[in-house]
Amino acid sequence: MTNLYLIRKRITITWLISSAILLIFVIALVLNHPDLTKVAGSWYSTSIMPSTGVIIGLWLAVSHTGTTNKHVNPMSAGLAEAFLYFYIFCLIMPFVVFVGYKQLSFEAYFEISQMWLALLQTPTLALLGKIFADNNEPTSNA
Repeated sequence: MTNLYLIRKRITITWLISSAILLIFVIALVLNHPDLTKVAGSWYSTSIMPSTGVIIGLWLAVSHTGTTNKHVNPMSAGLAEAFLYFYIFCLIMPFVVFVGYKQLSFEAYFEISQMWLALLQTPTLALLGKIFADNNEPTSNA
């Protein structure tokens, strides 16, 4: 069995670092191309912010539970992490392929990528919700 607290912590740290790196990239891009402000902001807010909100909200929801010593099914933990890593991969890698090698404009990339990212975001968030909801019975104060 996998330690529930550690898997939550690893997922959270991985996501927050990835989203911060992408935020820095988007800010740098907008500073160099002010005409991309609206499309880049829209892409970031729809591709990154829902997951960030869910993760932070779930941490707040489980903060009163004593889950530091509880365990979760390794298959559930592995699946949640795999989807999260694949989602991060799908956020970053197409920049290199489509914009770097195929010379697709940033604006076209942002618009196209929202289609497949939305399809991946739903199962990713569902699996993250499962991990955060596992074994969340409040500890008794007795």
